[in-house]
Amino acid sequence: MAYTSVTDVRAITNLLADEITDTEIAALIDFASSQVNADIGVQIKGEEYPTLVGAMDGTNTEFRTSHYPLGDSNNDYLVNASDITVWKRTNIDLYYSKVTVASIDDEVGKVVLAVAPAQTDKIKVDYMWFPVRVNNILLRRAAAELTAYMCYLKLNLMDMTSYRLGKLQINRAARFPVLGSFLDRYYSTLKSIRGQGGGMVRRVDWDMMDQMTEDIVEVLPGAWYPGSEGFDQKGARK
Repeated sequence: MAYTSVTDVRAITNLLADEITDTEIAALIDFASSQVNADIGVQIKGEEYPTLVGAMDGTNTEFRTSHYPLGDSNNDYLVNASDITVWKRTNIDLYYSKVTVASIDDEVGKVVLAVAPAQTDKIKVDYMWFPVRVNNILLRRAAAELTAYMCYLKLNLMDMTSYRLGKLQINRAARFPVLGSFLDRYYSTLKSIRGQGGGMVRRVDWDMMDQMTEDIVEVLPGAWYPGSEGFDQKGARK
């Protein structure tokens, strides 16, 4: 289940079913929720002792990550044992191999292994670090705002903005000029999310955002998008 719903998106946009279907919105929600994960998450790879806290005594199975809450690393919009990868190497192994994670507590970064590693073993952990837990209302808001932007972008791209009849050319303004405001609101919500992470810093991947827009544009050749020639970043004509 994604972070937001079709009902949420319709509530903040007033988009009607004859303008965009529930199925179309649901597809954009999944895309937007994955983008939220990419924008707020920091991937931690190979964390090991002493930053990974826990006794290596042959009986202990509980370890704690240095960063928490733990985040969604596989884009199923939940946080559970499948989002954590623990690797172990014995004193006779040349390579690390995966071990089974029995349970986690994402709020405090607790990872419980199915079998206690030996005192001479080495373990390391890969995980995603989020500034807030996945049930935080700000993730729901961010996903809804980004989905709203994508909905309006899709509808604007479907509109013919200019056409020619002989020597007469007619230009028409975008039907939904509000799309830029939803993107601004999304970035504002991202800032609020990161602010709850105790100084956590995560750069917005502008290249990824531009590519996301261009990917949608590619399905409608000749369409415009905010920032393209003749339009500003909010989709208004220059």
